[in-house]
Amino acid sequence: MDEIRNFLKKILDLISYSDNKDAFIDKFIDVCHQQTLLSLINELPPEKKAQFVQQTKDNSNPEQINSVIKDYFSDDQYNQALTKTANEGFKAFLEEVSQSLSQTQKDQLTEFLATQKPV
Repeated sequence: MDEIRNFLKKILDLISYSDNKDAFIDKFIDVCHQQTLLSLINELPPEKKAQFVQQTKDNSNPEQINSVIKDYFSDDQYNQALTKTANEGFKAFLEEVSQSLSQTQKDQLTEFLATQKPV
């Protein structure tokens, strides 16, 4: 997770993001986890989806919810879905902010992204 945080922080620095960077990063990661879980749940057959919802709907204990998630989805399956969700969210973010970036910022961003390994 530190790798994602560092990557996003560098992007926010390059685009001169003026709000709280840590809050943005925390929210971005949180939304990615929520979207990932929703996507995985929607892939379950109806009866398994109903079981999952039943096991988690009144539970506010994160450790117990994570345990239920692991009963339904492997770490690899979750991580692959999370990577896909994060990539989609990042692309949407870049499309949104690119309109307001200077040419210098666009060039710096392009240069930075070219040095990153694909996920």
